[in-house]
Amino acid sequence: MLQQSERPAASTLLIIIAQSARFLIQSAARHGYRVRAADCFADSDSVQHCERFIRLEPITTVSPQQLHETIELLAEGQTAYLIIGTGIEYLYPALTDLPEHIHSTANSAEVCSQVCQPMPWFTLLDSLQLPHPEVTYQPQSTGQWLLKDAAGWGGSHISAEQSISDKSHYLQRHVHGISYSALFVIDAQHQPRLLMFNRQICVDADNGDFRLQTLYNHPELATHQQQAVMDAIMQIQQRLNLRGLNSLDFMVSDTGQLLLLELNPRPSASCQLLPETVDWLHWQIAAPQNLPDIKMSYRLLYHFFAEQMLTIPHDLNWPADFCDLPAPGTIHAEGDPVCSLCIEAPDTIQRFERLEQQCEFFRKKVALRLKNLT
Repeated sequence: MLQQSERPAASTLLIIIAQSARFLIQSAARHGYRVRAADCFADSDSVQHCERFIRLEPITTVSPQQLHETIELLAEGQTAYLIIGTGIEYLYPALTDLPEHIHSTANSAEVCSQVCQPMPWFTLLDSLQLPHPEVTYQPQSTGQWLLKDAAGWGGSHISAEQSISDKSHYLQRHVHGISYSALFVIDAQHQPRLLMFNRQICVDADNGDFRLQTLYNHPELATHQQQAVMDAIMQIQQRLNLRGLNSLDFMVSDTGQLLLLELNPRPSASCQLLPETVDWLHWQIAAPQNLPDIKMSYRLLYHFFAEQMLTIPHDLNWPADFCDLPAPGTIHAEGDPVCSLCIEAPDTIQRFERLEQQCEFFRKKVALRLKNLT
């Protein structure tokens, strides 16, 4: 096993498993790790960086036995570090019985059970007197509530339905405001170290579409609000003993109240907003003694969703900013994620100008063309 803050050799083998593993795979390949991976999309800019790749069925259908078989197939008996991304919310119970040559970098199953199930999570927040929107586990006939799945991600697990059919489901009072996240890493002294705050924007909250579409760093967030979030993270860490990279979702209501939402016990999508020169996967493998001074550029992540059934053509040339690139011939149903943009700019104005330019390219060169092909 690596000791804390010891740098992994370039030949270190990583096994990466996630609903979508592209940004984890690309970061690992960029910094010289050997990569074998499994995810549910098999995007072309994922597969090309892997020694071996396995396409999974949706994470919510993967059984513990299938997960273990996938890990073994990828490892082929070699010593490897296992990194679980999006989907650990469902997969964590199966991570307690791994072969000796597989070293998990994930939070423990006990920790995940505390944050991936609603009752333990909100009980913890209440015991720490940390504010959050009101929650209930019983159907409601009055008031404005949102149905959420504590084991979900990306906003697709949020709806206006009032039925509760699973122990991971709960109703949370709908509070209007601005959504954020705080990305942090646990250091070698078991202390949380803030990496950055990010702004989250969903597709169309006013019409009940809470899928995450835009994520960017350097948001406007008052100093006292930043400090309140860091204080909350410190208290949560004292109870949970997290490890590696984690992110805390929170919001500031229209009345200015700061409310905690959920904790993602894994490297989240916001890791893509860190500079590409930073080997943040190293911090997931071995807790850092000290963090380098990181100059945060202005970065933005934007997700495109299919407005109708689409088939990706074979001669489509994607511009450099585009990522999560579907393989030619991939069929997308209406509402499916198609691809993403990851933009870097010297300031926030140019960041959004570039976003608009690339969205216009997608509308004119991709979406319209795809419509003509289907």
